[in-house]
Amino acid sequence: MDVLSDAARAGSRLERLLEVSVGSRLHLAMALVGREKMPAEVVLELRWPQVDLTTGVLVCDHGIYAMDPVVGELFYWHGALQRVDAWRTPGWPDTGRVFVNRHGVPIGMEHADAQVAHFCGLAGLAPVPLSGLRHPSWALA
Repeated sequence: MDVLSDAARAGSRLERLLEVSVGSRLHLAMALVGREKMPAEVVLELRWPQVDLTTGVLVCDHGIYAMDPVVGELFYWHGALQRVDAWRTPGWPDTGRVFVNRHGVPIGMEHADAQVAHFCGLAGLAPVPLSGLRHPSWALA
């Protein structure tokens, strides 16, 4: 089954990966690592107070990142999904983390790498860890 649109098929590896991962809780993380070139470990540790959607800035120990407006929209919808999950889940652990599973448990690097590998397979790409999305030699090929 081919899940890629014609535009994604003609685009970069990163665009192909992002297209097949749209419904994933890690779609935003993949965009931050692949497009914004943020370190994967910094992305997975992000907390909501570090995200300012009004100014379009992410502030973390690693630096200050200006968000592309598209990334800002991804944060908005990612937060909306997380609020729905919190409403549905009794005993939701309020970790303040941006990247959590549907039960509120923070997503670790091992799980993230497995998910990225899964989506690479769906896009017809060789598996790569989340951190590998930063490298232009992979993302643009």
